Amino acid sequence: MNVKIREDSRTLREFYPDPEMRYWVHYEFVHRFLHQYVHQNPYAFFFYLYRPDITGETLEPTRFIQSRWDGFEKMLGLVEREADPMRNGIVFRRVLDLTMSTQEVAGRPVALVQMPTPEQGVNAFFVAVALLASPEHPDSWPRDVQARVLTLEAQFSDDPDAGKAGMFCEWTREGEHRNFGALVPPERDALLRAVAVALQAPDAPALASHTPPKDGA
Repeated sequence: MNVKIREDSRTLREFYPDPEMRYWVHYEFVHRFLHQYVHQNPYAFFFYLYRPDITGETLEPTRFIQSRWDGFEKMLGLVEREADPMRNGIVFRRVLDLTMSTQEVAGRPVALVQMPTPEQGVNAFFVAVALLASPEHPDSWPRDVQARVLTLEAQFSDDPDAGKAGMFCEWTREGEHRNFGALVPPERDALLRAVAVALQAPDAPALASHTPPKDGA
């Protein structure tokens, strides 16, 4: 039996008109959900993007990340789960200004997530997820392959020029947030150049780092 899917397509601002709520969901998706989701199973994250699924096709990157957003909202109880999806169908909330593309950077497959434009500090312009394996033979990736989750984050500042550069940071597998102290223009190509440098120098020290307490601590 086929489940009917109805799409609700809007921008993040349209879904969340309250600015504080909009800031919170933007923050939670990047700084709590996404990096944990990736590090939990990097192989699975990229498997859907680079290897055909049961239909013989790989998933379209933007639809893939929007579906993770949809699951994130339901996980946090921001929207109700369908009581009877087989009968009433499923509503898929597509955030129009959340997109993703895949490319090769420094010999690694990279999924580049472009977030809705940040309105406050530490919200991210981009998240770059780099799998530490070759993109040429996905069928040879080990199941325990690791990834790096790199972010470009807005700065805390009242300076009108603050939005012209972001802080280049990383979330590690251990839950450590690392700030490399580099300012990068919030543009796709500029960020990918910074990602390439980071992948070529994996032991580069961070300018500052911290590990937030776990939930409930």
